[in-house]
Amino acid sequence: MYRREFVKFTAFALALTFALGLAPLRSQADDGEDGTRREDCDFGESYNDEFSEECEFDEDEAEFIGYIVKLTDDSDADIPDGLTPIPYNEGMYVADTVLDVLPLICGGEVEFIAENAVIELLGGEGFFPLTEQEGQWQLDFLNIDDVWMDYPGSDGSGVKIAVVDSGLIHNHEDLDYSGISGWSSINSGVWDTDSTGHGTFVTGLIKAIPDNGIGIKGIASGADIIEARCMSDGEGTVADVLAAIGYVVESGADVINMSVGGNESHDLRVLLEPVIQNARDAGAILIAAAGNRTGGDVTLLPAGMDGVIGVGMLDTSGTVSNKSTQNSSVDITAPGIDLVSLNNNVSGTAYASGSGTSYAAPLIAALAALVRQADNGIDSDEFLELLKESAEDGGDAGYDTSYGWGKADAYKLMETLETPRKITYCRQDGTIITPQTDWITAYTILRDYDVDYSLPVPVFENEDFIGWYDNAEFTGTALTSVPTGIVGELTLYTRTPERLYVESEPEPEPSASETPKPDNRGGSSSSSSGGGGGGSSSSGGGGGGGRTSDPSPSPEILPVPTTEPELTSDGSGIYESMVFSDVSSSDWFSEDVNFVVRNGLMTGTGDAKFDPNITMTRGMLVTVLYRFAGQPSTMGGNGFSDVDGSQYYAPAVAWAAENDIVTGIGEGLFAPNSEITRQDLAVILYKFGGGSAPSTPLRFDDAADVSDYARDAVALCAEMGIIRGKDGNIFAPGGKATRAEAAAMLRRFIESTD
Repeated sequence: MYRREFVKFTAFALALTFALGLAPLRSQADDGEDGTRREDCDFGESYNDEFSEECEFDEDEAEFIGYIVKLTDDSDADIPDGLTPIPYNEGMYVADTVLDVLPLICGGEVEFIAENAVIELLGGEGFFPLTEQEGQWQLDFLNIDDVWMDYPGSDGSGVKIAVVDSGLIHNHEDLDYSGISGWSSINSGVWDTDSTGHGTFVTGLIKAIPDNGIGIKGIASGADIIEARCMSDGEGTVADVLAAIGYVVESGADVINMSVGGNESHDLRVLLEPVIQNARDAGAILIAAAGNRTGGDVTLLPAGMDGVIGVGMLDTSGTVSNKSTQNSSVDITAPGIDLVSLNNNVSGTAYASGSGTSYAAPLIAALAALVRQADNGIDSDEFLELLKESAEDGGDAGYDTSYGWGKADAYKLMETLETPRKITYCRQDGTIITPQTDWITAYTILRDYDVDYSLPVPVFENEDFIGWYDNAEFTGTALTSVPTGIVGELTLYTRTPERLYVESEPEPEPSASETPKPDNRGGSSSSSSGGGGGGSSSSGGGGGGGRTSDPSPSPEILPVPTTEPELTSDGSGIYESMVFSDVSSSDWFSEDVNFVVRNGLMTGTGDAKFDPNITMTRGMLVTVLYRFAGQPSTMGGNGFSDVDGSQYYAPAVAWAAENDIVTGIGEGLFAPNSEITRQDLAVILYKFGGGSAPSTPLRFDDAADVSDYARDAVALCAEMGIIRGKDGNIFAPGGKATRAEAAAMLRRFIESTD
């Protein structure tokens, strides 16, 4: 997750800067101690003005309190005095000064060191005490009363909502404390106090007792609340927030509300990423306030992080407030102006009104509790999909940075949960299996437990039924019932036992008297000498393979197979395994290979092989696109010193360069035989397709690893369904694209542009 060498260097440079007195953290370090540390570390000539200038800053002006240190995973070092562990965050510590960390840095034990920055509560203009309770306009706007009428019992029961905030007063008249627990990362763990009133206000919007004759109505009053106090007097530190989030994850929170935020920075993102990812891995729905910043130039974290649903605020007219942050961190909007909730009684009143995205966020957290009550398998990404389906458009059609995906509507959300979702049953060859009368063909997310969601066990003639899978690759465990956490239409796949497949006979080796058939690597498939049978062209025998030692394949120079394969019985056109011995109809990429070969875009690599798992090169890719474009004429030269005009890819490179589809790698080089990365493949497809701007932010968990030049390309290709993440929502931008992956992306690209 981290660029370890970079951050270790940065930490070392930062420590060294301070150690040499460039920006001392205390008035004057002890010369003897400081000198000893520098001698132990053997700084020598490592110090230079360039990086000291980058790392130097004025502590008095910086908004941070000490430093956060992350040790390497394999560290077993003794922890120096002055370092305090961050609870629920293994291997992370707080240090007052960088000098306290020097022994660990010198020992290579530090993965990164960053400022312990200040995080703020996002309550906007604060509270206005009320002498009498006034109306809650957000309930009408969200249609909460209609939800309670038509979906009785929808109160979040059985769901744990964490409130990462400023605590909660312990004796409010409008709360049932039997369902509330907590912990504090500040003030010795005391959580049931709230000097600012912010956490109490947030909690009231969720948990206040409805219909008790006093006060207000919380949307999810049946939910259990986990208070995680990490803020005091309107702010706290990153370390305290990390501890609070870690605590609620360990406590089993289903929904985590974070009405807090800090200005986006590399350090803050790196610090938050592990604990946010840990919460996602645990299945929690993550909600955060987007912030009260006019304009869209400031992104706050955690709202701006992948997997976190950022909430903007609406005024009483249902229009996005001009005080609400408006940028890509906004996923959804909800009421946030002039809301009424619980007061902390400091002013002598039990209720108050307030404004801010801090108070819009818990409304969405409460709706998340209603959803988790209906289906406890739904996570952040799936909840966001439900919000997209049910939200009312507020600005531009679809996503926009003012309203996100629109204005939340609780009743439409519940209707969306209740909408029947279609189940499609497929065989691995693509044949749709017609359900029998007793098969379940639809399900609802709002689980009707009177319906049997057990999956059928079909009987096939002369075949064994192995099971249903939720993916065409048949990974994971076979399903026996409709899984939880599914929000869209469900396609289930069954596989035919492998024993029913008859492998094609291998082609015989050519005899010594036969003319060897050229293979894709530019050599011959037999030995150049008389001995041994099947050796390389540079060796006199010894063994098998019949391929040269040249590791750079150039399969595009081979012709399309002249024998047209038979189609499957349902006419889908899937190539069977006898066309390519290394492509079976059970492979996830079989239809993609079929498509690109049938359309003359890619060919086999010789010896009846497609080689789906070898890496695509840059020369191969532009050749494929050149073919798709109809092989138009070019002006001739390509401008790259490493592209020989006699090579198969030369016309394609010239065409791609003339049309600004490729620009090379610098210094007049194109690197045609270099393996292409997944992000570079996306960039070339993006430029070939015209390069329009994406309308949604990049949502892969490793989005931070995508290079700046590729971000729009990857985002648009993901938005169009051309590229998909790997397991765990990882894109792996620097990973190499295989021929199978390239075939899949090309097929999706072509079909999306038809």
